[in-house]
Amino acid sequence: MSKTVPDWLDKDFFTKVIRSYTNDEAAILVSFSIRSGSNAGENFASDLFRVTLNYSKTPRTSTAGGKNLFSRNIETISVIVKSLPVNEDVDIDNHRMFQNEMRMYGESLVDIDRIVRMAYGELKLFPSLIYQTTEPTAVIVLEDLSSYGFATVCAPDENLETTKMIFYRLAIFHAASFYLADNGADYTSFNYSVYHMPESIQESFFKHNLRIFKSLMLNNAWPEMNESKYVKRVDEMIEKCTERGKRVFSNSTSGFNCLNHGDFFMRNMLFRRAAVDGRICDVQFLDFQLSVYASPAVDIFMALYGSMTLENRLRYRNEMILFYYETFVDSLRRFGYVKEPPTLLDLHVELTRCGALGAQLCLCYLPYLLSEFDKVNSDVMFVVNGDTESSKKNLYLNENYVKVIKEEFKEFFYNGFI
Repeated sequence: MSKTVPDWLDKDFFTKVIRSYTNDEAAILVSFSIRSGSNAGENFASDLFRVTLNYSKTPRTSTAGGKNLFSRNIETISVIVKSLPVNEDVDIDNHRMFQNEMRMYGESLVDIDRIVRMAYGELKLFPSLIYQTTEPTAVIVLEDLSSYGFATVCAPDENLETTKMIFYRLAIFHAASFYLADNGADYTSFNYSVYHMPESIQESFFKHNLRIFKSLMLNNAWPEMNESKYVKRVDEMIEKCTERGKRVFSNSTSGFNCLNHGDFFMRNMLFRRAAVDGRICDVQFLDFQLSVYASPAVDIFMALYGSMTLENRLRYRNEMILFYYETFVDSLRRFGYVKEPPTLLDLHVELTRCGALGAQLCLCYLPYLLSEFDKVNSDVMFVVNGDTESSKKNLYLNENYVKVIKEEFKEFFYNGFI
């Protein structure tokens, strides 16, 4: 991300933002201040700024002592500005991802928010869009949730209620898109995922990681997994990981589909804690750049591995899937869906059909998710050289990851997911 504030983030631009936000063409921007809106390891595809805007709307006429008086009250709003850099080399994938997110905020999420509020009152699943434009570059302006006490949480909460909150909102989000698709919404153009990115990404993030995993197996990092039958399956994963990923991240004619977030990890969520006891009491979803119309298994697997501790996943996995399903069906009823909904068996069929994704998340993503993500240089994820290989090995040998892989690898093997 660029650290320099671009010249176009000026008074004229923010006047347009305020007038769009207030729906008042006479609103005046009084002042603004800009600061960086992201930390290391965040927002690979865009620049991010946090901006405080002081403004006044068209004055209202009032009478006092028989005289007409005009008053302008100064109001303040904090916003997040996401943009593609201007006059810099931005690859085609970043452009596509950013355009994907603009369509999500400008179209699909508007409809989802509308029916969710009709059914659930003031429940919000994501920040509101304030303004967006394509000039002088692609820009999205969102409400700044930190103003309402929301902040990042890097690691899964041991409190199962936090996980249930995530699955509850995910089920409502999925159900809303499922209902809207049944009523004419066309999400099929949301068909781009990390598995559809260039071969260089497949090589650096998936195949390179799997080769490192295999080398650690062969070097007895996990002696119980150093058997030829296990190594052979990992070789097969290396060969077929992109093909399998594309299949999962494509809409299915045999199962059922919904609009997935597509990158549903905790770094793409913001949480609010209760003032009384500090417990997490609310969550909203961010960063819809990789949203994809496909099996709900896409987001469910990401939630299982990205927002549950190992202990909770081993103990409550099926309970959480049932909770998701019951919320999904209840949401459809609230939205007015009158057909027979997918069954719980249908959902488990999807999770089995897409089970390779769970294995790939565990073998390729989880070492990063179990580390302090903001301290992992993006080069470690996407560059292949001696230094990054050493760093990746350390992530795989992290004691938290070792606990997971010892518990879950053979389960993947016996289920045919690797």
